[in-house]
Amino acid sequence: MGARTARALAVGAGVALLAGCGGSGGGPGEAVGTDGASRTSRPSSASSADAAPPSTSASARSSRPADAGSSAGPASAPSRTATDRAVEGMGVEELAGQVIVAGYEGTSPRAAAELVEDGFGGVIVFAANVPEEVTALRETTRAVQAAQERSGRDWPAVVGVDQEGGPVQRLGEPVTQLPAGMAHGAAADPALSRELAAHSGAQLRALGVTMVLAPDADVTAGPQDPTIGIRSPGSDPAAVAETAGALAAGYREAGIVPVAKHLPGHGGVTTDSHEGLPVSDAGVAALRERDLLPFTELAGQDVPVMVGHIALTALDDAPATVSAETLGALREELPADTLVVSDALNMGALDAVEEESGTDRSVAALAAGVDLLLMPPDASAARAAIVEAVEAGELPEERLREAAARVVATQQEVSEPPSEAVLREGEGLAGRLAAASLTSLGPTCSPDVLDPGDAVRVVGGTRAQRQGLGEALAGQGLEVGSGGGSTVEIVAGGEYAAGRVEDGRMPGEEASGQEPSPAPSHTADVAVALDVPYGLAGSDAPVRLATFGDTPATLDHLAAALVDGVEPLGRLPVEVDGATDCSSR
Repeated sequence: MGARTARALAVGAGVALLAGCGGSGGGPGEAVGTDGASRTSRPSSASSADAAPPSTSASARSSRPADAGSSAGPASAPSRTATDRAVEGMGVEELAGQVIVAGYEGTSPRAAAELVEDGFGGVIVFAANVPEEVTALRETTRAVQAAQERSGRDWPAVVGVDQEGGPVQRLGEPVTQLPAGMAHGAAADPALSRELAAHSGAQLRALGVTMVLAPDADVTAGPQDPTIGIRSPGSDPAAVAETAGALAAGYREAGIVPVAKHLPGHGGVTTDSHEGLPVSDAGVAALRERDLLPFTELAGQDVPVMVGHIALTALDDAPATVSAETLGALREELPADTLVVSDALNMGALDAVEEESGTDRSVAALAAGVDLLLMPPDASAARAAIVEAVEAGELPEERLREAAARVVATQQEVSEPPSEAVLREGEGLAGRLAAASLTSLGPTCSPDVLDPGDAVRVVGGTRAQRQGLGEALAGQGLEVGSGGGSTVEIVAGGEYAAGRVEDGRMPGEEASGQEPSPAPSHTADVAVALDVPYGLAGSDAPVRLATFGDTPATLDHLAAALVDGVEPLGRLPVEVDGATDCSSR
């Protein structure tokens, strides 16, 4: 291990306090299924680039009643005195527990509640933790908050979930299934994005979720980005900041804590942090003009940020999550009291670093300036390591107390949940985004190529995507079969993998026992990209369309456009070679 890495992982008091207090401003993480793939919505069980599901058990703001049946809306910020009073009586062990959000196994409400009874700050929910009836998750979240109340803590425990839309969403229907960030970027309609996020946030609050690990504020580098892809709103930093800001504002309107991710920017690195350590050689000055812009703008709006396991080698060889040098420099770009949440600490990017340094990753992250520790490999061991580090004088108690105060202050702003009636509302919202984001890449800009009764075959993509699009086309009166007529080809997304798998497979691979996808057609009448649009550059189809997702609403609108000639309204939020500018807006 290099000297810089060893220095960064040292947890001396001066370095820790500098990282924790730095800042220029003032103020107090499947099945491909839920972005569609199949016509029945299934929650994603795959890891996102933020949170990896636990292998073992182990930010919104003072409660305010909401009118039944409506979105709760943001609560007024708690006074600093209220936060200080909540934290000042805590001992070191309680402080250490309150900065940890743990994973749990199964769907038992008791399993989640026991973690809060044991003094942890909250839990994170994955698809594997969601009951078959999604609304039954409310039993778990009620048990968690009852445990919090019994423990004498008068602020909500963290109940976090990845629900970005697209390939990263853990909760299926009746929670509205929305496309990912790139669909919002293509729509370029901040008011619509805010409305959809407010609706999604209200549904999550109705189920008892207090923190949504969204929006994704990464600026994608295009086909070279193997992890983020359509999760990013696009490749223009200012546009990404505007879209992510609108989404965050919508979540806050619903009274749920948004967390913008992944500082210092995961869209420009080429390694998936679930498996290895992403590395960037860019310095802070260069990042400031591109990757950091969305995060500095959102943090300026009091939105918490998630720091990714990304090494900025111009500063240090260690991941930013555990590097006092790197995270200290990044915190200088943010308001002083920004809540910084770690990416999942059980991810592979940290394994070798922890082994080489000999410092517990949770201790190192706290010392570096992280406030909320998401999913250490063993929550109890992480808490014990933090206590030991404080008692040994290796981690200043002041740094731990500062982190806990930020967590408590954030959770004190969570509003009371609205009526579960909101779970039955929102019909048409996903369709509005699908209509606003459908993008034509030409050379023929109009998609009006099919008529009811025409024969059509669908090729390419995964079996689930072919089935989903086929059903949508059949719904428009087309005869969908395996031969004759027009050909609609689902093109692959190039190098992009989005960190997601389908039953252990990468996107586009077929499960054992399934018939393989037909070979891509070179004479397709229509080429469609249901993921990132880069694969359309290699298609010679006269009509090329990008949907940025494959939710049922997205596929329905695509089918309607092909039959009725509905004008594609979207704008390309990334560059695609050979694309025609068909946008009329």
